[in-house]
Amino acid sequence: MKNRYPVALGLFSSLLLTSITAHATISAYEGFNYTAGQNLSGQDAPAPLGVWTNGLGTTQALSLSYGSLVTSGGSATATDFFERGELLLGSSADTGAVQYVSFLASGLGGSGYKFLEFQNGGADSFGIGGSNDGNSNVNNAGYQFTLDTRSGPSGFRNSTIVRNDATNFFVIKIDYTGAANQDVVSWWFNPSVGGAETATSIATATGAFNFDELRVAKFTGGPGYTIDEIRFGSTWESVTPIPEPSSYGVILGAGVLFGVLSRRKRRA
Repeated sequence: MKNRYPVALGLFSSLLLTSITAHATISAYEGFNYTAGQNLSGQDAPAPLGVWTNGLGTTQALSLSYGSLVTSGGSATATDFFERGELLLGSSADTGAVQYVSFLASGLGGSGYKFLEFQNGGADSFGIGGSNDGNSNVNNAGYQFTLDTRSGPSGFRNSTIVRNDATNFFVIKIDYTGAANQDVVSWWFNPSVGGAETATSIATATGAFNFDELRVAKFTGGPGYTIDEIRFGSTWESVTPIPEPSSYGVILGAGVLFGVLSRRKRRA
């Protein structure tokens, strides 16, 4: 009697992947699905993203995880002082719409500058992370997670949330629908996934926030930090995806199928 387990397993995997990803319509996704132990610099990110450059970080085998958030692939760790892994995006963010970006990061605790930076034409636009680098705009002696807009004496919008090394989930919203130089960037810290956007964010800022490049920045000594699951989308749901309820039906169905095959095999 032929062993039907490989066929059943392949069918189950295919159906589950389809169920999980069908509803998560995103404009770009970086899951860091690269061979572990390689330099991040030179890696081709999935289309429509570009190629990572200038980074001394290394790729990791395991993905970070956060609750029921859909994850895949591996991750990348920034390890060296004054490190900037750069990813030139296919085009600038749409200035006539609302953009959402989400990512996971761990190892952001303690002091020093560790950020996911958003650049425009090589210049700073904004960033999310932690800093206490002595800049006159910082005022972050409590080592808090912060939004850095690099604009004026209030460039750092501190969160009152003390930085930590756990895996944290960050969601960013950039509203480009206002007048010139009146873009609004907001961010959320460890929000629930699979739900609706909450009305109250951690912090907001107003200014010009176009971006066409990402930088994984580490301007400090000591342990590195790991980043994963960078998503770009036009809705909150697209950057906070969870398995659809139908996928649980697939799992249950697969369990029944394996049970039937097991009984048949014992009888043969």
